[in-house]
Order: sequence, then C-alpha cells, then structure tokens
Amino acid sequence: MPLSNDVVLSLKAVPIFPDKCVVCKQTPDTYWPILSNRTNLIFTFLLPVLFLFGFKKTKVPICKSCKKAFVVNRTLRFLITLALPIILVAVFWNALGEMSRLQRRLVIIIGGIICVIPAVIWQVFNPPAVDVSFYDDNKEYEFKDLDYAVEFAELNYHEVLRVSFGQEAPNEA
Repeated sequence: MPLSNDVVLSLKAVPIFPDKCVVCKQTPDTYWPILSNRTNLIFTFLLPVLFLFGFKKTKVPICKSCKKAFVVNRTLRFLITLALPIILVAVFWNALGEMSRLQRRLVIIIGGIICVIPAVIWQVFNPPAVDVSFYDDNKEYEFKDLDYAVEFAELNYHEVLRVSFGQEAPNEA
C-alpha cells in the first residue's frame, strides 16, 4: 500500500535534500518551491480568510523533465480540494436560501467535509512525490519514495524528531 514516508524536523531546521530529483531520483537541474499553509486548521475552517496568510516556502530539487507533471499534479490536487465545496454550494444555493442561517452554515460545513473526504483518501493512497506540512513546533516532510525519505532523514539526522514509514524500511546491508 503506497502510504507516505514521513520525516519530522524541528521548525527551525533548514532541510538538506539529497542531490536527486524528488520524482525520478536523477540529478536535479532546478528547484521548485512548495507552498504550505501554517495557519491553524480549525481557525482557518471557521474564518477562511486566514487561509490567505501564513504560507511557508520549501524549495525541493527537481529535474526539468519532471517539473511540469509535478506542478500540474500539485495544482490539480489543490484546485479539486478547493473546487468541490464551492461547486456543492453553487448547485444547492437555491435550496440553501430556504433554510435558516444556522441550517445553511451546518449544511455548508458538513457538505464541505464530505467533499474533501475523497481528496484526503486520494492523498493517503496516492501521495505526491513530496509534500510539506507545518505545525506549531515542527514540520513534516512526506515522501512517496521510501529510499528518498530514508536518505533525507539521514542527511538531517541532527534535526529529525521522528520518522514514520508507510512502507517497510529498507534492509541495512
């Protein structure tokens, strides 16, 4: 089962990536910034305007031949997660108008959660080559490729707080 392989570093750590493309593991010839939002998920859910603030950037090594597909994949994941709840509200807007304000909010919240569930399931079982999540006191790097994750953890051993491999770790020879 292709779950992600996670390496958690301290928030202050400057990550060291292997000198390999995060997608194909060839020699990279460029870097691509991954933007991740650091705002509290609950506060952002209650006040969506907070999503516009708190972005952090992490540059990952990538080769030019993998870059286009990588960027398209990340963009589509984001747009689908954003678009599904908006489409739900647009489709049912007339029916929502007949409800009380509290009922409308509950329907939108529950509908938004239901719409995001398929994207979350897709993300778990088909993780991107690399993703980054920021938390209050650490940052989590999620890799699709186990060997890349292990090498990343080894390069950052002095800052690693924990590792969690979705696949079994390679055998040490």
